[in-house]
Amino acid sequence: MIHNKSVILQRICIAISIPACFILQSSVFPHISLGGVSPNLMLLLTVFYAILYGENTGITVGFFCGLLIDIFSGNLLGFHALLQMYLGYACGQLCGLFYPEDIRFPLVLLTLSDFTYGFGVYVFSFLLHGRTHFSFYLRSVIAPETFYTALVSIVFYSLILKVDQAFENIRNRSDQTIV
Repeated sequence: MIHNKSVILQRICIAISIPACFILQSSVFPHISLGGVSPNLMLLLTVFYAILYGENTGITVGFFCGLLIDIFSGNLLGFHALLQMYLGYACGQLCGLFYPEDIRFPLVLLTLSDFTYGFGVYVFSFLLHGRTHFSFYLRSVIAPETFYTALVSIVFYSLILKVDQAFENIRNRSDQTIV
């Protein structure tokens, strides 16, 4: 019974974190942008939840994070949702292959995912429309966003990990009371 409650609370926490990070990404971080670039908190959530909880959570979180971006950006509906779903699935495949307390693996995975995301956005939003200045886009958008997201992720990962450990403690307590 308590195990189910902890899972429900965990899902509620994930559901609340998605719009909360979207609000932060779209309203707060543009005011503290570096070089006109803000961190990609939606991708950060997708990657971190995927590597902590698996590919199903990565796909789900990626879909809703991407859908929020699609709805409020006014561009093609579903593009960011699909891109984040693929990244959530790929990162979720690596769930359980590292110690969650060690931030190096999630940080490297987030950096690679952010670069892949930026490259995907470039290919489908710019290159297919004839804008072929990849080096400019790499220097002015992809690299700064990847760096800024990695920098911000140190704080966000520790918060997500503390919440995850709290839910893990609830599950462990419920397992001990059953035995």
